Parts: sequence; structure tokens; C-alpha cells
Amino acid sequence: MSDKHIRFAYGCSENELGYVNFMWRMKLLSEALIDEYSNARKVPKDKAFQKLALECQSAVTTMPKLIDEYNWVKYNH
Repeated sequence: MSDKHIRFAYGCSENELGYVNFMWRMKLLSEALIDEYSNARKVPKDKAFQKLALECQSAVTTMPKLIDEYNWVKYNH
């Protein structure tokens, strides 16, 4: 949320409401990503994150960190 490129891309302001808006959007993005990955790869939802992180060749251990890496690469390169 401190990255202005990411914040701007999601249309979130630099205040408390912008933070809440950003967190809500990341929650929805995470849920949609797990659902889509689980359906596309035919894996149970409770195993989808681990398999997704492996497929992305990422050492992250949480969904927020995976989304953070995705956002940084997408909006800063």
C-alpha cells in the first residue's frame, strides 16, 4: 500500500479509507485467484496456494506475500 504505483493502479487513496479499500480488493483478488487456480488445475482449494506458489517458482509462504510480489512486478516494471 505504500507503493504509489500499486495504490494508483487499484484506485486507492493514500489514507485510512484507501487502505481499507486496498485490503478489501486484495482479499477479493486472493479468493478469485485460488478459485480459478483450483478449478483450472483440478486441485483442492486447500492445496491450491502451495501448488500455485510452486508453479510461480516462489518461496513465499503466504497469499498476501504472493499478491505483494505480483503487484510489485506488474506495477513497477
